Amino acid sequence: MDKVVMPNNEDKKVFLFGHSMGGAIGTKFLEDYPGYFNGAILNAPMLEVNTGNIP
Repeated sequence: MDKVVMPNNEDKKVFLFGHSMGGAIGTKFLEDYPGYFNGAILNAPMLEVNTGNIP
């Protein structure tokens, strides 16, 4: 991101897109690096794993 995407898009807004597990990873990135992206699109993010009664 820092070497390729950001230098080539300094005059544009940059968004994060994450789907399913990528949404979970993207959410963690957004928490760790606030303000890095102009916005985010999370499509069906896997924010919790439901295993039923299985630990």
